Amino acid sequence: MKLENLCNLDHYVIPSPSAAASGISTSLKRSSYFLLSLGALRHYHNHGRLIVKPAQIRLYKRPLTQCIKHLYRHRNSYMLGLGVIVLVSCWETVPYSKRRHLVIIPASKDKRFGDYLSKNQDEDKILPLDHPHSVRVRSISNKILQALQSDLKIKQMSGFEFGSMNNNVNFDEKDVKLPWWRRTKFSTRHLEGLNWEIVVSDNYSCGAYCRSGGRIVVYKGLLQLLKSDAEIAAVIGHEVAHVVARHSAERRTTKLLFLIRMLIIPLGSSAEVKKLGKLILNPIRQRNEMEADYIGLLLMASAGYDPRVAPKMYEMLGHDDSFESNSHPSGKKRSEALSKPEVMEEAMTRFSKATERQRGID
Repeated sequence: MKLENLCNLDHYVIPSPSAAASGISTSLKRSSYFLLSLGALRHYHNHGRLIVKPAQIRLYKRPLTQCIKHLYRHRNSYMLGLGVIVLVSCWETVPYSKRRHLVIIPASKDKRFGDYLSKNQDEDKILPLDHPHSVRVRSISNKILQALQSDLKIKQMSGFEFGSMNNNVNFDEKDVKLPWWRRTKFSTRHLEGLNWEIVVSDNYSCGAYCRSGGRIVVYKGLLQLLKSDAEIAAVIGHEVAHVVARHSAERRTTKLLFLIRMLIIPLGSSAEVKKLGKLILNPIRQRNEMEADYIGLLLMASAGYDPRVAPKMYEMLGHDDSFESNSHPSGKKRSEALSKPEVMEEAMTRFSKATERQRGID
């Protein structure tokens, strides 16, 4: 029965509100009316007759109405506070580089997005698993993924063959010496449960990529250009590093924030919007590429490949140094960044430990 039809009934069982709540404060009155209303509605549902007055129902509805009016009156303050809470909770720490970045895309969406791209864009012919190129790439990738699992202590990783590597090794000795409350907490939730897939594409282009869902694709043309396993390991480590650092989700977050900004403060022409987008996104992409080079260098060193090969390889490949036309930094810049003494010293330390561990296993 509708609420307005209750006013037409004249059968009451409980006494009037003033008599029932005499000598009680206003807050206790409202509490008693609330309890009486619940009992009355239950009695009406069972016996089909009303035992509560419309005045009590109106009194029960009043606090809810006041709350709604208060929320609507101060909606800007509540929205601002909610936005601050969301932004603070979305800051993550990138493994290895320890850089903090803003990612509002949930970690659970990375795998779905990567699987969607793999189904709709990976149309090249894949070489058989027993092909020499496939066997070689899968062997190199397995070592890099095992090193990743060992460094970050990831429990659930599948899709690659496990070797005899000790998965409890922690290379970050500085954090081990610190108390647990001062250690850096890396964001590794997006890596849990990834089903890694390693394939070689029968494409003579010089390139490779790794989807956020764990699909590593290496082009056949790259294998013909790079001769040593260490050079291939540097490329695969670089592509895996993009997934480790969640660069794809970071760029999507930047695009979303840029879109929201354009909705609030629109520009005139589409050309200006495109130019502004390049000025904002290109530096972020270049920074992501440099960070992926650094993480990939540490991964290949932890896997037992000589990291001194990486700077020479990037300088050989090279990219255009134009700021607006290419999102990748030049090969010279990438080589100089990896050749810094502190970076190379850290990589060589990992390489020596990995070499000693492999000798002990043999």
